[in-house]
Amino acid sequence: MGARSFGASRRTGLLALVLALAGCSGGLPLGPDVMVPGQQFVAAQGEADVIVRTYVLDPAGTRREVAGATCEVRTVLYSAKLVTPARLRLPSFGAQSPDLMIHCAADGLEGGVTRPIQTFWRTAPPYGPGPWGWYGYGPGYWGGWGGWPEPAYPVSQYPDVEIQLM
Repeated sequence: MGARSFGASRRTGLLALVLALAGCSGGLPLGPDVMVPGQQFVAAQGEADVIVRTYVLDPAGTRREVAGATCEVRTVLYSAKLVTPARLRLPSFGAQSPDLMIHCAADGLEGGVTRPIQTFWRTAPPYGPGPWGWYGYGPGYWGGWGGWPEPAYPVSQYPDVEIQLM
């Protein structure tokens, strides 16, 4: 009896884990990536990507993701078309990347957004453990105005886009 109840509790725990992880899913699966080639741009600094999703609000105010909306992405440099949900891969120009103007439509509904690039400073991880946690007092800490504990560099990326269709 004890072994059987242990198996039942294991199945119950596994079912609870699967349901909990299902609640963490990020929506419908993405379709094929849409690429904007960057070879013709001398100033391109790599690749950026943005996930584009569309949704409607039902009368109760709950979001319902819409698959199959056609979207046009325009910038001052290039344009692309995609079907949601999708990942758009495009050339990155760092902090000078153009704003993305995205317009989507499906079943007589439409919506659009403009997304600028976001730039922030990313610092290196600290050097190692110390008596009060991780420390970052490395070479150059006391240099300059107040010093700089670790090297840092700017990172530019587009935020993911969710467009409400109305």
